[in-house]
Amino acid sequence: MAAGLVPIAHGNDGLGSIRVPAAACGVFGIKPGRHVVPARIGADSWGGLAENGVLATTVSDAALALSVLAGRSDLAEVRRPQRLRIGLAVAPPSRLVRMDRHWTAAARTAGARAAVAGHEVQPVELPYGDAALLMLLRWPSAGLADADALTHPELLEERTRRHLAIGRTIRRLRLVRPGQIDRTEGRLLEFFEDFDVVITPTLAARPPRARQWSKRGWAANVVSSVRYAPFTGLWNLLGWPAASLPMGIHPEAHTPLAAQLVGQPGSEAVLLGLAAQLEMSN
Repeated sequence: MAAGLVPIAHGNDGLGSIRVPAAACGVFGIKPGRHVVPARIGADSWGGLAENGVLATTVSDAALALSVLAGRSDLAEVRRPQRLRIGLAVAPPSRLVRMDRHWTAAARTAGARAAVAGHEVQPVELPYGDAALLMLLRWPSAGLADADALTHPELLEERTRRHLAIGRTIRRLRLVRPGQIDRTEGRLLEFFEDFDVVITPTLAARPPRARQWSKRGWAANVVSSVRYAPFTGLWNLLGWPAASLPMGIHPEAHTPLAAQLVGQPGSEAVLLGLAAQLEMSN
């Protein structure tokens, strides 16, 4: 789709797999909130993390496709939103993540454009708390139901088998509990009482170089992923809608930049409307 062969494409997103490639390829991508589009991905939709969504060359095309997936004609009508209260949150969920300043600037650019469009924008710090740890704990165990259904699991790559083994250990030790997400969502619901949308960078760094990552160790893959895309997974844990919008070109890597737009459950139309406004000012 990024090559211009098709205008829209279906995708699914378990910890960012619509928004991350959309950001890397300079296209728009949206992951709807939970229950907006039927998931039914694999055995259990990656433990409830994964959603079906859309990638598109324009916001209006994405809105049309999402309306079809959701069976809701209203989502196809991209409307200018009323004056929004927007938080600009550029700090990553973990202090262990080093931000590429150009990705920080991409989010700031989106915030500046939103302000020019008439919205109230202010710098904020999201109450991430231990969200980064919760994502790391759920990632290895998310695919266990799918792996258990395989006829020949021994054919999986070594790093995948290691990933699943760690997931089984996490599950056996009961390190993943529903109450953890409830507390995180409670903090964010309280935060969003004062904001309609939050803008973050979509990624923290330029895409990693093409290498034989399947031949590298599990830890190397995890570290690379965490450093590269720490902003997207939280919204899968919560089941909230989030989108990635192109926001220029990295002046050194010459790869696309993007900003992430996030809202509470039910805010898909608001995110599409705001994205369309920012798209027009690009």
